[in-house]
Amino acid sequence: MPSNPFWLLGILAVIVIASGLGLRDPWPSDEPRFALIAKEIVSSGNWWFPTRGGDVYAEKPPIFLWISAFFYSLIGDIRWSFLLPSICASFGTLALTVDLTRRLWNKKTAFWAGIILLTLLQFVAQSKRSQIDALLCFWTTLSIYGLARHLLDGPAWRWYGIAGIATGLGILTKGVGFLPFLGFLIFLVMRPFLLPNLFIEKTWRWTIAPIAILSVLILWAIPVLTMTFWTGDPDQFHYVKTLLFKQTATRYFAAWHHIKPWHYYLSNVIPWAWFPFSLLLPWLTILWINRIRHQDPRILFFISMILAMLIFFSVSTGKRGVYLLPTSAPLAILIASVLPIWWNYQWLHKIANYLKFGLLIGLVIGLIYLLGIRFDLLEGSKGLANFTVICSIILFLGISYFFIKRFSFLNAPLTFAMHIWAFWILISVAISPSINDIRSGKEMMQAVVEAAPNEKIAILDWREQMLLHAQQPVFHFGYNRPKTEELTVGIHWMHQNPRDALLMPEKYWLRCKEIQLCTGQELHKNIGYFHRQQWTLVQLKPDDSFHQDYSVVVMRGIDL
Repeated sequence: MPSNPFWLLGILAVIVIASGLGLRDPWPSDEPRFALIAKEIVSSGNWWFPTRGGDVYAEKPPIFLWISAFFYSLIGDIRWSFLLPSICASFGTLALTVDLTRRLWNKKTAFWAGIILLTLLQFVAQSKRSQIDALLCFWTTLSIYGLARHLLDGPAWRWYGIAGIATGLGILTKGVGFLPFLGFLIFLVMRPFLLPNLFIEKTWRWTIAPIAILSVLILWAIPVLTMTFWTGDPDQFHYVKTLLFKQTATRYFAAWHHIKPWHYYLSNVIPWAWFPFSLLLPWLTILWINRIRHQDPRILFFISMILAMLIFFSVSTGKRGVYLLPTSAPLAILIASVLPIWWNYQWLHKIANYLKFGLLIGLVIGLIYLLGIRFDLLEGSKGLANFTVICSIILFLGISYFFIKRFSFLNAPLTFAMHIWAFWILISVAISPSINDIRSGKEMMQAVVEAAPNEKIAILDWREQMLLHAQQPVFHFGYNRPKTEELTVGIHWMHQNPRDALLMPEKYWLRCKEIQLCTGQELHKNIGYFHRQQWTLVQLKPDDSFHQDYSVVVMRGIDL
């Protein structure tokens, strides 16, 4: 190990996590939404009631949206700013993980905790996505850090209070930010049975963290509630009601989407989210149990944190794999704590070799498929993207051969980790930019411009990426409007604005003809297949006029 391994770890983190910054645009489904909200916050100056396409957005608390808007206002370019909240949060999570492990164990264990965290599949994947969960993971880790500094390296009541502040900020980032304190309660319940000699002081100062949590929430709630009741704006009432009730208790106890069985995280998520260490869980669990039997409170503390998240999310019927991201830091610490024991197991090195060569064989098979079966691969508008993917796979195979030859003195698990990091870098700097126009919506809106270069466009069943990449004035008819009503209003609007065009999924056009809402005066142009459906641009025939009187249509406008 180098004399100062943390410099090496920091450089590695920058290369792995930040690679690809500025090389792609926001991708569906979540990234364009948050990017659009950030742009509208900055352009409108409305920070308390964020909007999406002019409609109040009440599905998520504001902290992530505020931070995204801050970076956008600072840089002025969505492509360079939209990933910064996740990247900075991931750096913070890594720093907290390493520092806490150093304080509770030693520098060597801390270094390996950082390496393990940078190897976890879900952690690195989310650091490269503009989603709320990487920021939530940071606040959760900071809360765990403060609790651990107090309980395991204390007493440190100041850090206990900081844990409360971090929890409050976590709740305002995503409602489940309180889970570290649920883990704390599990730790307290299990302590008398597993660690009877561990003393917990009884004092009024345990109220510091709850007061800190409430203070953070009140600092947000008072201005929002005051403005809502002062103005009487129904959109603001909808924001408060949805955020405080529907997106919290209702979503947890009566979820309306992402319905999964109770064992979903155990059977479907952990195997890939904690990869490659999920393969070692049976042996790691035995080692952790032995440590608890030897009265090690550190192991029980971090296991309590993971159990709290697993139990809480498993109880709810609505489940998503990304919810387990906050388990990354305590998991990395737990694995690093027993690293000296299992690092010398020969079977571990054999597993790493199998995984490494399995990855290479899979890439070779994919390359053979792309070059040998798909003869039309390099034709058409996607040819350059496909060519870049092929070159990236060939480059990765070359790098793998270099690793095997040049670093043969290293053990198999470390070389396997180097393969994973190289793969992430290639995805970020080569593959993602090459498919960016296809995935981001740029190609679709370019096709719209080519089909109707001088018209204003109204969009039915719109997506946020369409508004982000529109090259002409665009409108929509409200995000939550029923689809049938949206189609009717859109057709009426088109007849009131005969020089403009209506962009809709082809299924809408077919439905329009089926219910005879279309009059035969419309021309339609096929735009192409984007975002999992065919799109059509509909306009009135230039030689027809339409004089039927329609009621006024209310639209949401986007200033470009």
